[in-house]
Amino acid sequence: MEGEGGARERIRREIILNPGLHFRELQRRLSLPTGVLEYHLNRLVKDGDVEAVKDGKYVRYYPSMALTREDKKLLKVLRRGTIRKILLFLADGPKTGTEISEALGITPSTTSRHLAYLQSEGVVAVEKRGRTKFYSLREPERMISVLRKFRRSFMDKLVDNFLEGFVED
Repeated sequence: MEGEGGARERIRREIILNPGLHFRELQRRLSLPTGVLEYHLNRLVKDGDVEAVKDGKYVRYYPSMALTREDKKLLKVLRRGTIRKILLFLADGPKTGTEISEALGITPSTTSRHLAYLQSEGVVAVEKRGRTKFYSLREPERMISVLRKFRRSFMDKLVDNFLEGFVED
């Protein structure tokens, strides 16, 4: 059986390697009982080793290290599967909402909701050309950098395939 310090160190290490995870994802990855994880996360936050950031219905955990506010924001949105697909699709350049919906098989209303959220977070920019809106990444280089740095934490073939053009292992 693992001691108190061992469980806490495993949690801290997982958050350092995979910033922006929420409680249930940490629980799945570490196979810890709810009470044990909750206790140690609260201690890590109280001790200043981990930062807890509210994200809608989730609380996401980040190491108390040199992650910029922009990187945290990007990690927060990249942790959402459908939004991650949209952002990776936009890395090729500006696209219309219709192009995004059709290419990714997402309903137009869902696409519109996600794009509005991404705009409000400052991750996506919109440009009107006539009556058509084109969406693009505000900082594609930052997204590539964050994906490269935390590639393994996504456990996502889509991210791996995307980064093949940018990262040499």
